[in-house]
Amino acid sequence: MRASFGGAVAFAATFAITLSSCNAEANEVDPLVLAACMQNNTTPEDESIFRNMLIYALQDDTERLKNELGKIIVSFARLATVDCKVPPDRLGDKAIQRAFNMYGGNMGRLVMERAFAKIRDR
Repeated sequence: MRASFGGAVAFAATFAITLSSCNAEANEVDPLVLAACMQNNTTPEDESIFRNMLIYALQDDTERLKNELGKIIVSFARLATVDCKVPPDRLGDKAIQRAFNMYGGNMGRLVMERAFAKIRDR
């Protein structure tokens, strides 16, 4: 079964929805601001998780991919709640999910750009 980066991000976002309830009364979060905050607080370990996830997806290594997906979910939740101060009960909000998708797409592009730069520099 071939997994894609987009599918992994969608899985992480869906999992976050199941972890929390939507609080419609709270202030709306700007997805662009949250995605930027998550990007600014990304650690080398977070980047390593993304890189490994892409590698395992390309290798069809479903067991290792599942392990990395679990780590991605924790990474997204930590970045949003601890570093960017999103209340945990807001993780299922549509705006937060949009931010997760933006952040995941940005990280995927960043990892791929770095990989291609290493290829070019050889």
